[in-house]
Amino acid sequence: MGSATLESIIKIAISIEEKGSKFYALMATRSVNDKIKSIFERLSREELEHKAAFEKLLRYEIENSNEGNITEKEAKLLDSFVKTGVFHQMKTVEDSPVEGPMEALALGILAEKDAILLYQGIYNQASSQVVKDMMSRLLEEEKMHLVELRESMEDMER
Repeated sequence: MGSATLESIIKIAISIEEKGSKFYALMATRSVNDKIKSIFERLSREELEHKAAFEKLLRYEIENSNEGNITEKEAKLLDSFVKTGVFHQMKTVEDSPVEGPMEALALGILAEKDAILLYQGIYNQASSQVVKDMMSRLLEEEKMHLVELRESMEDMER
């Protein structure tokens, strides 16, 4: 990955949030369980809100240029979070091999864990308090998504 900037990592996060929104929207259309469908529809909307938050953060970074380059080691770590992520490995969300709600919930759980790892990495590398505050908020929301998906999965297993 070479020398990266926080700006380039934020652009990746925007892409991940967009794919997440499309994934949840697609899973909602495939769901016959009204409760699961409702959860996926809401998560799709919230991922779009996260995308908008990252776009705002990107504008802030461009305008303020107060983040320096990320070291080679840090860039490799963040890059590995991205390249091993669920959504990065799918060419398109529509190609998702998910066949049922349990698989959709399991994939959603993995995707939320991926996001948490990446966003924690961004938080750790940020020197700006504005960036840290935004990442802290997004991390809490992603964690709540993870809890909700896990609880839904447990409900279906009963």
